[in-house]
Amino acid sequence: MGLHDLLSLRSDAEKWKTFAFMSASFQHILGIFDFSQQFQLFSNYYQYGYQRRAAPLQEWANQDREEIKVLNLLRPAPRMWVSFHLGVYQWIPLRLMIAGISVCLIVSRSVLQEYRAIYAKLVERIPLEGKLWFQEAEDPKIFFALRRFVKMGFHIFVFADGAFGSIDHPNKKLAEVKLLEGSIRVRSGYINIASLFNLPITKIIEHSLDPHKWQPLKLYEIPNETIKNHKDFHDQCLGNLYRSFEKDLVKFPHLWETWRYLHRYYHPRSELLNWNSDYRIIPLQAKNEYMLLDKFTYRSHQIDKTQYESLSKIIF
Repeated sequence: MGLHDLLSLRSDAEKWKTFAFMSASFQHILGIFDFSQQFQLFSNYYQYGYQRRAAPLQEWANQDREEIKVLNLLRPAPRMWVSFHLGVYQWIPLRLMIAGISVCLIVSRSVLQEYRAIYAKLVERIPLEGKLWFQEAEDPKIFFALRRFVKMGFHIFVFADGAFGSIDHPNKKLAEVKLLEGSIRVRSGYINIASLFNLPITKIIEHSLDPHKWQPLKLYEIPNETIKNHKDFHDQCLGNLYRSFEKDLVKFPHLWETWRYLHRYYHPRSELLNWNSDYRIIPLQAKNEYMLLDKFTYRSHQIDKTQYESLSKIIF
């Protein structure tokens, strides 16, 4: 990382703040403490984000026969499809529908209209055998809605790293799950739904390094041995799901869109023994305010301009 790159990033207060929080998450989850490596990963992340948004629909709507054959085998019996915001994730439900699978897509209220607008245009342009229903995650009657759609032959599709909803009871503790060098606290109501409806769980991932080039989907059946105890079933499925996701993340860390929001919803943690005080703090500036971010706790502390400038010289 050159001095020019660093100065350019620090001159944009909002982007620098985003980098600071992502840097903390890189340290917790990936165990990457080197500043240059963090900056390179951050730069790759942003570059890929621009490419993802511009991914041409016509390319991703062209599935090969082998993929359609595989998906057709899974078509008759509804299942729980679980994905992550990795790669060109936005077209995964579309690819299931092209293969004739009807999908009930669970999305949060904040992005519901956006998804509806996108897919309304797609239906006009692409012949789809499968049907699509958007189910609002916050709907208090979501359980009954999902049960109705499963009886109609719909498959359920959920992003494990998506928004929290009614199937994730607000009064219940989030499940803590190991993720590479650290851990995060995650929602897992979809596993309970799969258990209650007796649905197999399949992880479905897209991790193309070039969003403009079509790549086959990666499917992984989540092992769940016959377990009568509900908690044991839940914990085993959740552990198997994230152990599988770890393999994707370690290979393609910059493809995971959720890095930007990880600290806000998923409370990353790791062992303090793995941290050096030299890597723990980073100065922030917003308008006329100066802050010091503790990357281990994600807490910020107000400092004055003199302290800010002094710390900046030491760190940079």
